[in-house]
Amino acid sequence: MTTLSLPANLAWQISAREAAAGRSEFIEPVHILIGVLSLEKFSAQDEELAPSDRQSLQVEQDDIAELLRGFELDETDLRRGLREALGMGEFKHTENVIHRSPASKQVFKRAGALAHSVFAKEVTCLHLFAAILEQPDSVIASVLKAEGVALENLKTRALNKINPPADGEPVKVHAEKNKQNDQAAHYLERYGRDLTQLARDGKLGQVIGRRGELLQIIQTLARSSKNNPVLVGEAGVGKTAIVEALAVRVVQGKDTQILGGKRIIELNMGALVG
Repeated sequence: MTTLSLPANLAWQISAREAAAGRSEFIEPVHILIGVLSLEKFSAQDEELAPSDRQSLQVEQDDIAELLRGFELDETDLRRGLREALGMGEFKHTENVIHRSPASKQVFKRAGALAHSVFAKEVTCLHLFAAILEQPDSVIASVLKAEGVALENLKTRALNKINPPADGEPVKVHAEKNKQNDQAAHYLERYGRDLTQLARDGKLGQVIGRRGELLQIIQTLARSSKNNPVLVGEAGVGKTAIVEALAVRVVQGKDTQILGGKRIIELNMGALVG
């Protein structure tokens, strides 16, 4: 099995404790998922961790948090829901060792394959997260369904985050969250203009002379915090043109670590408010 990253190893340790505390005979995928969702419990400022380890922890925590935010999910609420649905088992451990279930072994095997496919040296929490969603157990599936999340969309977005689509390949996820009482198009589809799709169709013109501003936006988006760029200026100075240039850059496959697999939607605020 490919080596676990420090955050993934911490998540694994938590999953073992979760299984023992819940009197489960084995460590199941749901316990591993709870471990992945518990990275926020570890302080990135822990003095016992080396600076590189703190950075690794923060990066993987941000990856999971960003993925969940796109589906209006919160780590704490999701952990609580998983624990409540899982309930308390009846197995009494007579020793301190608890083993993985066959399903959990498959999760680690698949996570290793995902890491290998993108030439990653370590299995990260994002690899574990995606592997769990590929074959979720009934508890995970029921909790996500109760949250109104389309499991296939969440899985696809996680896989796209690991390995962004190739240049010109459309992103497969179009609706982040499907509420049972709202089968109509997503608000972004109904009230927004997909700039990345327009760029892919060649309907956006080239922007010249705004490279500095464009790079500043990309640098801001790359931050782990305070990563919301704001363009300020009077009408007609070219704010929208810069955003359209960013959409063209996404389609061209540039800055894939930051922009890979992303969509840029222009919201029509008048229609949204109406």
